[in-house]
Amino acid sequence: MPDPPIFVGRQQELQELQDAIAQSEGQLVLLVGEVGRGKTAILEELHRLCAHDAGRISLLYQLNESDTSELFLLRLMGDLLNIGGITRGKPLWTAPGQVEKLKGFLTAIGKLPSLPGLEAIETLAELLKLLLRNDRRPARERFLDFLRYAAHRLQENERLILMLDPDKYLDLSVATDWGTLARDMPARTTMIFAQRPEDCLAKSEVLAISPKTKCIPESPLSHLTRAESERLISRVWHEREGWKRLSETPPPELSDMFWERYQGWALPLSIALQDIEPHPASLDKLLRAAKKMPPGLQKLLRLRYHAAVAEGPNTVKLLQCLAVLGRPVSCARLATLYGTEGSDQAALFAAAALPHTTKCLAASDGGVVSFFHETMLEYVYSDLDVTTRRDLHRRAAALYQQDLDANKSDAVALDALPVHLHEFGDTEAFLSAVSRLGPEKYRLRLLRS
Repeated sequence: MPDPPIFVGRQQELQELQDAIAQSEGQLVLLVGEVGRGKTAILEELHRLCAHDAGRISLLYQLNESDTSELFLLRLMGDLLNIGGITRGKPLWTAPGQVEKLKGFLTAIGKLPSLPGLEAIETLAELLKLLLRNDRRPARERFLDFLRYAAHRLQENERLILMLDPDKYLDLSVATDWGTLARDMPARTTMIFAQRPEDCLAKSEVLAISPKTKCIPESPLSHLTRAESERLISRVWHEREGWKRLSETPPPELSDMFWERYQGWALPLSIALQDIEPHPASLDKLLRAAKKMPPGLQKLLRLRYHAAVAEGPNTVKLLQCLAVLGRPVSCARLATLYGTEGSDQAALFAAAALPHTTKCLAASDGGVVSFFHETMLEYVYSDLDVTTRRDLHRRAAALYQQDLDANKSDAVALDALPVHLHEFGDTEAFLSAVSRLGPEKYRLRLLRS
């Protein structure tokens, strides 16, 4: 058996989830946090804890885009049928086809003799109703019937917990359906959805007023604290014999380096620790490896970026310009960068809400966009070809020059203009901009970047 993943921090949120599970009333719980803040890790830890408690029946689904159809709910309904003590642990319904329905039905029939007479009759009737009727309702509507069936089969001390961790599974069109589900949630049943603040359930007014809906935490998940980050590093360090051979405890340089680079972002930090060579030849080599972009994180960023740019030219402009500007910026500002040649503010803001793009950046209600983490910016910038990069730096320099023409003491423009002129290659204008900023300040600017 593989060792369980190391889990650090988030104890308050974990306790709140366990308290929610213990309630006799059914409820829907939203675990809310930005990309990379640790929602998946919390659900995995909760699922692991539930597995050690005989009174907890826990199903964890980490969904992706192939699960966005009704096929997922059909699979989930099949799992719910397995919970009633009839075929628990055995596949009852693995596909929506009639042949698979029949196989599952026959499997269940084979288990009926082991049940008391009246219970066997009642169970057979429920199976016939659930499996054989020609129900043309959407799977979302039928799902509640299956959930009630599973809840009805629970023992008094048992709790059913369904955890859903979707990449992009729900949209606004189904928010009302899940609001109805929350209102009618069977007793001793808890459904937990991982959601970003901008996702439909987290924003749903229907769910916000439902007494059976709980949001954990009340404000979206924050970063790990410095102490939690160091504790995670220490825990991983003591799991790695090859690291402990070099030093009994993590060197302070490693903790400082990871804090400066990741600032408590749970996902990049966890991947970075996982990717470092388990048996480095020396402490110096371990520290050098820690400075590099972790291969696992680079792969994740590459997949997210290339999936996002496939969503259209507005997403390409959005991500590339944001990488070149190197700071959070409004969509209105990005539209100005392109002028009449590009997309307007509304089109860029709409692109920021596209499914794959939201895995790369966050957009506020004010139209300001920023990468979910600095490493995403690094990857996108490194992916730019030389011609595109120089052109975007030229446009950015022109934009900041306009700012200075309007206000000669604009601190942001004074700071940014030399960088863009340098990257564009306009030496004369660069030297002029440095003289306005001051050579010492510019040297500090280069050190920071």
